[in-house]
Amino acid sequence: MIIIKNKFQLSKEVTILAISCEELKVSDIVGRKCNLIHKNNMMQSFFIDSEYVMCNKTLHANEMALRVNTEVLLSVEDATSGEWQLERC
Repeated sequence: MIIIKNKFQLSKEVTILAISCEELKVSDIVGRKCNLIHKNNMMQSFFIDSEYVMCNKTLHANEMALRVNTEVLLSVEDATSGEWQLERC
């Protein structure tokens, strides 16, 4: 299960998603299509462009930040709620 922990909107076309997942490698998700899931409902689909290195932020071993080249339709409040997930297609 890939849990969204936070969202940063860098521009209209670039979103950074901070995620948490126990057994996920960058190569497992970068370049893949993912679905944004809330309470078992698919809300949006998009491709993960790359891993994003966050300066001045210490991530745990099971956390990473991902760059998406589209606007993700998710508020920061929702992103930090722990109720939203990514599902690899």
